[in-house]
Amino acid sequence: MASPLPKTIPALKVLQWRNSWDAVETDATADRRPPPHQFYVMSVPAQLLRALSGVERRSVEERLKGGRDKGIQRTLDEDRSKEIASFVESGYPWSTLSAQKRNAPEYQDLKMPGWLPTAIVINVKLPEDARPSGKVQAQDLVSFRELDGVFAEMHLPGSMESLPWDPADSHPIEVIDGQHRLWAFDDLVLDDEFSLPVVAFLGLDLAWQAYLFYVINIKPKKINTSLAYDLYPLLREQDWLERGEIHIIYREARAQELTEALWSFPGSPWYQRINMLGEAGAAQVRQASWVRNLTATLVRRRSGPNVRIGGLFGTPDTAESQWNRTDQAAILISFWSSIQAQVKASDAPWASALREETTEAAFSDTDPAFTGRKTLLNTDQGVRGLLHIMNDVLMVSKERIGLSEWQTGLPNDRMTPEAIAHAIESLGKKSTVEEYLVLLATSLAGFDWRTSDAPGLEDDHVKTKKQTYRGSGGYKSLRQDLLDWLSQQDGIIGDDAEEATRRLSGEYSE
Repeated sequence: MASPLPKTIPALKVLQWRNSWDAVETDATADRRPPPHQFYVMSVPAQLLRALSGVERRSVEERLKGGRDKGIQRTLDEDRSKEIASFVESGYPWSTLSAQKRNAPEYQDLKMPGWLPTAIVINVKLPEDARPSGKVQAQDLVSFRELDGVFAEMHLPGSMESLPWDPADSHPIEVIDGQHRLWAFDDLVLDDEFSLPVVAFLGLDLAWQAYLFYVINIKPKKINTSLAYDLYPLLREQDWLERGEIHIIYREARAQELTEALWSFPGSPWYQRINMLGEAGAAQVRQASWVRNLTATLVRRRSGPNVRIGGLFGTPDTAESQWNRTDQAAILISFWSSIQAQVKASDAPWASALREETTEAAFSDTDPAFTGRKTLLNTDQGVRGLLHIMNDVLMVSKERIGLSEWQTGLPNDRMTPEAIAHAIESLGKKSTVEEYLVLLATSLAGFDWRTSDAPGLEDDHVKTKKQTYRGSGGYKSLRQDLLDWLSQQDGIIGDDAEEATRRLSGEYSE
């Protein structure tokens, strides 16, 4: 350690107890003695905390003998601890790169701080506490001394004079939450100070430790992914997000930008019709779904192992994308605008049925066949299906229709409504592209986009087929059905759909 080993650690005393909790049942014979009314918050050097700490891990051995398993933690995942150690060393995304890329000069600017700001939760054992590993010997005990007000100090074992250090028997501290973070320091050689925030209980019995582990790790609801993606604009101020396809986060960041353009550009069919924050009950596709679907289609890698049709907006590892972000937004919005226009103009039976049966308000600026609750076009599966088809068919036709040679030449900085409008106007002047998008959209508008519970579905076979679109397996099923539908069309759309099908089946080699 860089500094001398301390004898005490400053602590703040946190009082958390309500009078109503006095009625909570306790039982010392069931590892549930009355819990302390306070805990402590500290900053502890990582290697010091690691030396003091042990973990009673769960196993089936005691239960096979008829006893109780008193371990709290699961088996240590060494790979996870090593990944955390790499993160501490140089942050994210450097920690997720291959060893070869970590050593390459061109990736050194991806290094970031590897902060671990979340507290390690520990319990300081009492002299009487017995564990499968034994009891803490008197000379190895850790204790607390109360000071004035909210202040206290943690006293280290009298036997601990330097590091490394091992107790005579059981460790004085047991980890309730954070074992992988703490054990990461087994793989780190620190030449400077690195401390961890710590929440310390004193004499917390095993049943309460299990309860606390549960409420920390299992009870909380997972983070709303749409809200998480909505944070990406804040990350774009960091230039490492502009480094192409080195990591999935770059593709997700671009996908989020395109989603935001679809939602925020007034001329977009999805203007203010994407559930950007993932709010429950909204009759709109969530931002998280749009980001995942764009990442899986248009913004996927252009080439690589098992990639038969790469992403239209993807890039090889060492190249820039063919179009900047504003151009990409223009292509995407133009495609969806063509789809919206052709669906609205369609009198196909599926579209008419949705309009006749809808109980929604009159659709002056929308169409139940496009944005209603019973159309696949307004579902996660439908969005993925159309993005797949857009990507598959345009990857086949982009050179022939002149899309490859189109660019606005606008600066590759932040997208603005004015820049997007300019790019859409420019693309519209490319008549071969505009005509092709209209042809493609017209063909797609003839497909039956009703969901399996939509009105007018009397054929059980059709209902059953549409039910296959549900769930993760539905993406592949709908994509194939759309390609089959387009392949039946006359002219270049049918030809291009057949070509895309051959490439996806592996019958095509470049």
